Amino acid sequence: MRGIFLFLLLLAAVFAPRAAAAETVTIAVEDISYLPYHGFENGNFVGFAQKLLAAWARSRGDAVAFEPISVKRHVEALAAPGIDLVWPDSPAWRGDEKAALGRPVRYSRIVVSGLEGVLVQHREHPLALAQVTALGTIIGFSNDMARLGIDTGGKQMIETRTLASLVEMLAANRVDGIFCDLHAAEYELRQLNAGFTLDFAAGSPKSESPYRLSTVARPDLIEDFDAWFARNTPTVERLTKEAFRAGGAS
Repeated sequence: MRGIFLFLLLLAAVFAPRAAAAETVTIAVEDISYLPYHGFENGNFVGFAQKLLAAWARSRGDAVAFEPISVKRHVEALAAPGIDLVWPDSPAWRGDEKAALGRPVRYSRIVVSGLEGVLVQHREHPLALAQVTALGTIIGFSNDMARLGIDTGGKQMIETRTLASLVEMLAANRVDGIFCDLHAAEYELRQLNAGFTLDFAAGSPKSESPYRLSTVARPDLIEDFDAWFARNTPTVERLTKEAFRAGGAS
């Protein structure tokens, strides 16, 4: 009788459903400070995206690792071994380069949207785009200007590695305008205590820039993230308000 009981226990152990093993989800993230969306402080990834993605990973019982990449390596990272997801991304970004990968790119739902365009110092009569003779942007962002149809002909173009240095150039009148996201530029202005606000240059095309997760290797993670996002509206709304209401980051 005891032998039969032990045999049944063994069968139960073999055929019982097993919990999925925990894993470390590796997410390639742009190595720029674009707070409050995302950025790095003392080598650590911080901001809205870090908090949101860490909350999702915890819900799975997983760890999450953030791998910094340059903006120019964005598409390369999609196909890199060991990279599960890329943040941020959009179907509108670098379509030809992604097509050359020869593998489909899967995108998440829209996580948050930015607002991009040419920004100038606030004045009673803001500069028009045609009056911007020196225009600054971050290295790798020129594709976005081309996508929006922003004419840079005849303008002095200056590229920087960081948004902070870009905003500093505008504050010092080294450029007339900067192309970037409004919320991110306003965040950097607050750090500088620059004493002025921003306007979009009159006549400048501007566009919402929806930020998503993307992947080539792990469409299952995209599906899981989208389902978690839909189920956790209060958490998503709280993190969004904390980040963007007061420009919070850490």
